[in-house]
Amino acid sequence: MSERPLSPSPAAPGAPGAAAGAVPAFGSVPSAGAGAAGAGTAGAAPTVGDVAELVRSKNAGPFWLTLDVFCDDDESYERIAADGVLTAERVAAAYRVDPAHVRIFRMPVIRVVKVSFPRRVPSGSVGDRDIHAGQQHVPLRDLPLDPTAAVASSTASASAAPAATVVPAVAS
Repeated sequence: MSERPLSPSPAAPGAPGAAAGAVPAFGSVPSAGAGAAGAGTAGAAPTVGDVAELVRSKNAGPFWLTLDVFCDDDESYERIAADGVLTAERVAAAYRVDPAHVRIFRMPVIRVVKVSFPRRVPSGSVGDRDIHAGQQHVPLRDLPLDPTAAVASSTASASAAPAATVVPAVAS
């Protein structure tokens, strides 16, 4: 797996003068995939995560989830913001939510696409497995760029988790 430094560092792998097999520099993060080239993994169709610089998730209050897709160049942004790539229907299928509640905001000036929808359970309530929603970006990251490709629905997403079953107390 290649490493990509958060800030330029001559000791970072791949940097000029870096030794082969060098230990990754502190503050470096694994590459999300092929980067802006969008080649994806061998034989696989490129995904949002392959093209975006960063895909993240967070709470938008206790009842909404927000996903942000940051691009580092106009070409990457255009690929992700293109018609059919990020649609309410495709996001809803990935997160098992109602497409009528999915909101998508495209901000070309800063090369960001923001996606928001209601959480299935409020943040911090019974059944919530990710109180800060910091781990909910994966289905969007793995969404194929090809609008005709099948969308895998999330099964491990806390935002898509069914409400907890309440078991009544046993009478003594």
